[in-house]
Formats: sequence, C-alpha cells, structure tokens
Amino acid sequence: MHPILLHWNGITLRSYGFFVVLGVLVGYWWARQEFRRRGLSLELLGDLMIGVLLSALIGARALYVLLNWEEYQTRLADIVATWKDAGLSFHGAAAGAVLAVYLICKRWQVPFLAVADAAAPAVAIGHSIGRIGCFLNGCCHGEATSLFLGVRFHNPEIGIFTPPSHPTQLYEAGLLVIVFLLLVRFQSRASYQGALFVGWLAGYSLIRFFVDFFRTYGPGASFFGIVHSQWLSAALIGLSAALHRMWSRSSQRQQGGGGKTNGAGRGRAN
Repeated sequence: MHPILLHWNGITLRSYGFFVVLGVLVGYWWARQEFRRRGLSLELLGDLMIGVLLSALIGARALYVLLNWEEYQTRLADIVATWKDAGLSFHGAAAGAVLAVYLICKRWQVPFLAVADAAAPAVAIGHSIGRIGCFLNGCCHGEATSLFLGVRFHNPEIGIFTPPSHPTQLYEAGLLVIVFLLLVRFQSRASYQGALFVGWLAGYSLIRFFVDFFRTYGPGASFFGIVHSQWLSAALIGLSAALHRMWSRSSQRQQGGGGKTNGAGRGRAN
C-alpha cells in the first residue's frame, strides 16, 4: 500500500487522486480517437467531459450518502465535505454521467446511443486505472483470505493492518481491462446502435456482482445475504438484457424495412 506517492516542496500527491485523474485522461484520449473515427464533434466531447465529471461527482456522492445515511443524518454539513471523507459510489457516478450525456446529446441534437457507444470502451479503461488508486490507497478491499493473492491493508481508523485479504480492487481492475478489450474487439461487429453501451453496462454489472462477494462491507449493508451494490448490479444486468432485446429487435425491423440506422448525427470531427 502506498496511499501517498510523493511529497515535494510541501505538496502531497495521493495515489487515489493521481490514478483517478490518470484514468480520466486515458479515457478522454481514447474517446477522442473514437469521436474522430466516428465523425463526432470534438467540441461535443469537450462539453461532455465537463458535464460528465460534474454530474458523476454529484451522483457518486449522493448515492454514497444515501446508502450510508445513518452516518450523515446528524452531520449534514459533511455531506458536501468530500475533502474530509472521499466516500463515493460508482453506481451513482455512472447514473449521473449517463444522465449528463443524454441531456448534452439532446442539446446538440446528436444520437445518444452513437455517443454512448463511442465512450463505452473509454469508460471501461479509465475506470480500471482508477481502481489501481483504490488498491494503493487501501480502500474497497476484500475479506480475509488464505489464498496467495492476499494483501494486508492498513486501517487508519484503528492503526493496524488487516489479515491477508482479497485485493478486490485489482480483481475489478483486471476484469475491466477484459471488458475494454472485448468492446474494442467487437465494436466493428455491433449489430445495432447502443450495443457497446449495453456491453459495458452488462459487463461492469456482472463484475461488480461477482467481486462484491469477496469485498468488505460494514454492518447493515446486506439484505438477504446480498449487499446493496449487488442488488443494483442485478437490476442493471436485467436492464441490459431488456435494452439488448429491445434495441436489437428495433434494428432488425429497420433493416428489414429498408431503414438505415442514423449514425453520428450532425456532429463532425474538428
């Protein structure tokens, strides 16, 4: 564990923040290439980056606070004090980001699914890099294990190290790389617009549902043996299946009727 990468001239560079920012930059770089390739506007991408970052942060904090309401109901001022505790939920971040993309695409009159497909691999690889920051920071780790993969994480609240525990952050990071590679591999074979977005949504939800069986959660987080994030992931897996069925059938009807799927809309690379 290395929660702090370096100290230099009074400046502290933290691992978590560094890798989150690195993930955003790598994701942006990949999305930029995809936007160019698909004929989508880079000015649109700039608007998306600003809107998505703000909405994702708000959504991530809001869902985390909601799921941990007992901790915040007596200290409401701390809800926005993310510099005190950086509690965030990726499910909330994803919901905020998707909403921002939809609204910005509507304003630009560009098909939401065309943009979502272009961004899906970028989100997967950026998220994977960010999870490395979680590992170095020691947060989001798993339960104790006797496997050779076990890592001891420092608990700053009680000042001791955990027993060898599942490095669930690395499990998630590695599986997200696989999702990224699969999305890139099959993007030219997508049978309908929105297929890559559905692939990312289903892929991450399956990963999170599986990994959370090994992850440590506090008391009260489990309902019928399943933690809240797994319930959300299960719902998103069902949503992914429904969207796949609906959009693939719609594409088949359009092709059968001689229709042509609308691609990038009026956006153009610049």
